[in-house]
Amino acid sequence: MGINVGFCPMSQRGDVDAACRRVQAEEFQAISLLADGFALQYRQKILDFADSRGIPVVSGWPAFAQSGALFTYGPRLNESYRRLAYYVARVLRGAKPQDLPIERPSVFETIINLPTAKKLNIEIPRAVLARADEVIG
Repeated sequence: MGINVGFCPMSQRGDVDAACRRVQAEEFQAISLLADGFALQYRQKILDFADSRGIPVVSGWPAFAQSGALFTYGPRLNESYRRLAYYVARVLRGAKPQDLPIERPSVFETIINLPTAKKLNIEIPRAVLARADEVIG
C-alpha cells in the first residue's frame, strides 16, 4: 500500500518535543496516538502541533476527539469503568484477584470531529457518520 509506519515512544515531556520534530522531519501524513495517561496529559500540545501542520490525529478515547483529533475509536470508557467496579466489588467480597477472569472490552464507540475534518479538507462518508456513536459538529 506504500504506507510507511514510524513509532515515536513518549514517556516524558521532552519526548513530546522530540516526537513532534521527527513527525515534521519525516513528513508523517497522520498520527495514531495511543490512548494512555501520558498522551491524555499532553494531548493538547500534540493536537496543536498536528493542527498547525494539517496532520490528522486518531486515537481511542473520547477526550482526544473532543480536544480536536479527527476521530476516536475504542472501548466505551463508561462500560469499562462499570466492569472495573464489578471486579473491585468481587475483590472486596473476598475473591482472589488471580481467580478472576480477564475480560476484553466488548462495547466500542466511534466519535468523529467534523470541524477537524473540515479544517483538514476530509469528507467523512455519510455511512460512517450514520454509524458513529457521536458526531462533534
